Amino acid sequence: MSFGVSLSGTSLAKSMKEALAYEVQEARVYNKDFKPGLAVVQVGDRQDSNVYVGHKMKVAEELDFKAVHVKLRQSVTEAEILSTIETLNDDPTIHGIIVQLPLDCVHEVDVLKCTMHVDPLKDVDGLHPLNAGKLAQGDLSSGFIPCTPRGCLELIKSSGVELEGKSACVIGRSKIVGSPMASLLKWHNATVTVCHSKTENIVQIVQNTDIVVVAVGSPKIVQGHWIKPGAVVVDCGINSVEDSSAARGYRLVGDVDYVACAERAAFITPVPGGVGPMTVVMLMRNTLESAKRFFNIPAQAKTWKASSLPVSPKSPVPSDIEVSRTQTPKPISRLAGEIGILPSEYSLYGKYKAKVSLDLEKRLSSAELGSYVVVTGITPTPLGEGKSTTTVGLSQALCAHLARNTFACLRQPSQGVTFGIKGGAAGGGYSQVIPMEEFNLHLTGDIHAITAANNLLAAAIDTRMLHENNNQDDKLLYKRLVPEVKGQRKFNQCQLRRLERLAICKTQPEDLTDDEIRHFCRLDIDPDSITWNRVLDTNDRHLRKIMIGLGDAEKGNSRELEVCVGQSLVVLIPGMSGFQFGCVISTNVRFILTAISQAFLKSALLCNNPAPAARGYRLVGDVDYVACAERAAFITPVPGGVGPMTVVMLMRNTLESAKRFFNIPAQVDLESARFISDFEQPEDRKNPVDFVIREDVEGFLVAGVSQKPCAKTKKSVYPSDIEVSRTQTPKPISRLAGEIGILPSEYSLYGKYKAKVSLDLEKRLSSAELGSYVVVTGITPTPLGEGKSTTTVGLSQALCAHLARNTFACLRQPSQGVTFGIKGGAAGGGYSQVIPMEEFNLHLTGDIHAITAANNLLAAAIDTRMLHENNNQDDKLLYKRLVPEVKGQRKFNQCQLRRLERLAICKTQPEDLTDDEIRHFCRLDIDPDSITWNRVLDTNDRHLRKIMIGLGDAEKGNSREAQFDIAVASELMAILALSSDLDDMRNRVRRIVIGYNKHSGQPVTADDLFVSDSLTVLLKDTVEPTLMQTVEGSPVFVHAGPFANIAHGNSSIIADRLALKLVGPRGFCVTEAGFGADIGMEKFFNIKCRTSGLKPNLAVIVASVRALKMHGGAPKVSPGQILPKEYSTQNVKMVEAGFSNLAKQIENARLFGVPVVVALNRFESDTVEELEAVQRLARGAGAFDAVICEHFAKGGLGAVQLGEAVIRASALPSSFKCLYELNIPIEEKIRTIACKIYGAKDVSLSEAAKKAAEKYESLGLSNLPICMAKTHLSLSHEPDVKGAPQGFVLPIRAMRLSYGAGFIYPLVGTISTMPGLTTRPCFVDIVIDPMSKQIDGLF
Repeated sequence: MSFGVSLSGTSLAKSMKEALAYEVQEARVYNKDFKPGLAVVQVGDRQDSNVYVGHKMKVAEELDFKAVHVKLRQSVTEAEILSTIETLNDDPTIHGIIVQLPLDCVHEVDVLKCTMHVDPLKDVDGLHPLNAGKLAQGDLSSGFIPCTPRGCLELIKSSGVELEGKSACVIGRSKIVGSPMASLLKWHNATVTVCHSKTENIVQIVQNTDIVVVAVGSPKIVQGHWIKPGAVVVDCGINSVEDSSAARGYRLVGDVDYVACAERAAFITPVPGGVGPMTVVMLMRNTLESAKRFFNIPAQAKTWKASSLPVSPKSPVPSDIEVSRTQTPKPISRLAGEIGILPSEYSLYGKYKAKVSLDLEKRLSSAELGSYVVVTGITPTPLGEGKSTTTVGLSQALCAHLARNTFACLRQPSQGVTFGIKGGAAGGGYSQVIPMEEFNLHLTGDIHAITAANNLLAAAIDTRMLHENNNQDDKLLYKRLVPEVKGQRKFNQCQLRRLERLAICKTQPEDLTDDEIRHFCRLDIDPDSITWNRVLDTNDRHLRKIMIGLGDAEKGNSRELEVCVGQSLVVLIPGMSGFQFGCVISTNVRFILTAISQAFLKSALLCNNPAPAARGYRLVGDVDYVACAERAAFITPVPGGVGPMTVVMLMRNTLESAKRFFNIPAQVDLESARFISDFEQPEDRKNPVDFVIREDVEGFLVAGVSQKPCAKTKKSVYPSDIEVSRTQTPKPISRLAGEIGILPSEYSLYGKYKAKVSLDLEKRLSSAELGSYVVVTGITPTPLGEGKSTTTVGLSQALCAHLARNTFACLRQPSQGVTFGIKGGAAGGGYSQVIPMEEFNLHLTGDIHAITAANNLLAAAIDTRMLHENNNQDDKLLYKRLVPEVKGQRKFNQCQLRRLERLAICKTQPEDLTDDEIRHFCRLDIDPDSITWNRVLDTNDRHLRKIMIGLGDAEKGNSREAQFDIAVASELMAILALSSDLDDMRNRVRRIVIGYNKHSGQPVTADDLFVSDSLTVLLKDTVEPTLMQTVEGSPVFVHAGPFANIAHGNSSIIADRLALKLVGPRGFCVTEAGFGADIGMEKFFNIKCRTSGLKPNLAVIVASVRALKMHGGAPKVSPGQILPKEYSTQNVKMVEAGFSNLAKQIENARLFGVPVVVALNRFESDTVEELEAVQRLARGAGAFDAVICEHFAKGGLGAVQLGEAVIRASALPSSFKCLYELNIPIEEKIRTIACKIYGAKDVSLSEAAKKAAEKYESLGLSNLPICMAKTHLSLSHEPDVKGAPQGFVLPIRAMRLSYGAGFIYPLVGTISTMPGLTTRPCFVDIVIDPMSKQIDGLF
């Protein structure tokens, strides 16, 4: 009996492994660090999976691959599996990832979701839809082919049988083997039939097939008589069948009856020893190919396939901005792929720019360098020689026209130049960097970061000198620099480095001698020797020479200095023509359908149509209709068959896409909706905070991030906030956006874990029903911290992750002044915080920096305008400079036309104005003493509280006293928070009042200075809220950050409104109001809700036993110091005494007609009696409920009861109303707030405040809400008065107008708008590891 030839996978795999080993060694010639990395993710402990994975690891190690076996427990959650895969996706040493199937998991897990989560560039199993799609479309080179089909193909090829023209049958249609095998054979020109369990006449089909591939998982299903004589049979099955004669009691067989089929087949694969070994070796082949792509091996073997855009130069050449706008840039991700930068090596900042990681240089460490060309010029002249233009033009020529890989490297332009005399600096004409606006505005924030870092150092210098001067006692200064924390004193790393420089070989603070203490503490900086200046990225001549430290608190520490324009980092971004832009033609459906019709028409014209037709041709199909119709049961005609259905299906697909876009159906039938409110917890978890994926009724599909519980000791020592943040691997923000229904076109990535959300989303959801609106506020704050941010996050986690309610948390962006000052981070805390914590607290998406830049541009414009008006006594000369002749013409711009309109000058031609009209148009005559607009920095810098500017020779006679505020105190921040969109923001910016005319007393606005629209340009991206996530993976909007004691202290209207629409009618938007209810909540209701028109459903008031004790008379506390015993021992009477403050805040909330839920944050020292006393008193004071919360320690699970109370309270009718009408007098509005909210008996306005109120009323500006600027530390104006004082008279020292923001703010007492730094600020302990980029010390 003759048998077919056995196609041994074992021997073929052996020879292929030898070839792979040789390739690895060959690759190391190009890069000595070359080492392919393979990671296998296994869930559970299935014995068969253990064997398979062990074999893969063994082969990988034999080939000198890095082999990583990630074995997860059976109780793992889907979120943890996804998090593990994300970590491997980001690991540059791993080039191939497979998820071992089946997943042996006790929870329900979406296998497809897990395999799809693998980076397509590392998907060496070839299962990702992107790789599967490439194979289906015939792309066999750029993606990964699944290992088993690829191994089968190699086995077939080894038989010597030619595939082309052969008939092939694939039995089985799985995504892993059958379907990809069919595609692979098809693209090798075989004629393929796929058979499966529903196939009829399968035996007859197989009997007529030249090549048979079987993959069904059923032992010996294919019998010998099925096989065509001389066929090639590939058996992918592996099944165990009982066999008492075998040593193990079973033997392995395939899906084919090997003995019977071998009698008829020419070639056949055995089981075992056939496909199995080839599958493993193909896995290694795919991993090796992935690693070669990663290491760019061979490094110099290819020219970039960077597609260039056609350029059609016009004559004369249009303006630079017009040229820029004629081109549609390529997405920067596409360009990165074209030039060989991997997705893991860059972070997107919007669609058209990206930060490139230095990991790229590590990967290319052995790459041979290209030619290095520097472009320079002659000594510059005002005519411009065009160096930047030449740099870009040359790179375009080399890359797009001469087929040479070329990079242009340019500096980032300063905004001082952009808004000064030169304008943009991106090159010019048809040789420039695009988009031009993004190149010249903010870019990726490097200059802003440098400005912030520079000014932090400058503030540290003056602060250190002040504290050394004010602390004559060395030991007192030493105690402040090296304080006792939790009973210990120790040096940090920077202090140890100072000791080393001083040659003091000691590491314990107690060991230093008095002399060593003096040398350690005192820098004794000579003020005249300081060379470090503060910087702004604004052309501001009045800061060339200034005097700082003129405030009373800085007495004796003033000095003269200058402020420079911020210097920029070199930022590498591509140029034009094959660098940054690609062509996309925008078409509509009608055009597309017409093009399709025309294509059909051209095809028809080529047909042989013998019958005469009116048009000279007729349409026929690929089938002889008449002949075939005689035998067919059913047949489609041409035309009138498939054609109309194709068009209808196109419309169907378009309709379904539109319904997804418009979120239709917007609301699901609530009665039939399915909830998951109870989450099964794995038994092996001590803290049951893991939760499974769930689909919410309004469409949120939120996969939670699995939380690692803290290890408790007797004292419950919890990890620091930064440690908790690092235990979590955040979801990619693109994934979260998809889960909550935000489309990719509606957000721009800023790195991997945050994104700006476009206001186009609100247009799409314009008809969406709103969710419940919850404001989180608190009692009057104490240094102990009540935990409002933590409660906001914890409550949102409870509602979203544990109670199956769509929920958004809306928070303000923290100031870096606070981050590096006394408080540290502000992302919530413990297991209820926003992550990544570092990104939340540092720069975020640049909104504060943009506000700083815009604020200071306006400040510079004010002083510059006064200087030029003073220096130009001739009105006509000043007019000529303001309205210059350009190319033979003079014309007003839009802001100048608006000024003419305000002046009631109905003329549009510059030549038509009279001398008197010219004078009124040109001269603002700003009264320097009336200026209320200050410069800002996002740095705590007390020496800038009071300064003298304009001391330079060129500004002689134009000096004045001024000050800097912290950036978040800028009116622009309040404008951002209260704007409804960009147009509303622009109008508000135009209305900003900066001072008054010294003759008429009329207000002078930003629009009068012709700078308002430039400010809006700087602020254009700030209107988009930033999407982030909590520790448990629920969504957060971070937007705006106005101070609550001098502004209204709430996040933006835009963020809240978007959140309310996204969550739907059963969902919740949980937004935080700053400081206590008397400050932030009052302004939330009277200002924010009045402006937005949104009606809140309830208020959550946060309190703690410790804080109530302070209001009840417990001793004062200081941050970082040991708490007095009163705070750690039971004292119910003291708690009851301090409850007066909470009672007043409950009363305040109820004045606005909303229900109140009290969130009582539990601390370790709280007793049951104290907690129950607060609950009893709160309910008696009118609270709907009072709930004990533990979300700091337990995450959302610790706030479930709070969430349930909020759900019940939100079902109550809300009778929301504002506290006062806008049309009553200013003083009466102030009195209403003081008496009803603070508990005052009356108010007392100073003469200055009375005059201001009279002025606003006379100017018609009085119908605005009131934003009280008072201390947040007391209900009264005295910070030390705790509890709920009554009967006091509230003094109003002064009054200011924020007309752009839309409120009047009375000043109660002295309010500092620029915090100072302590002797030992937070920045002392903040460090970064340059290798891992890990930040420590950030709270």
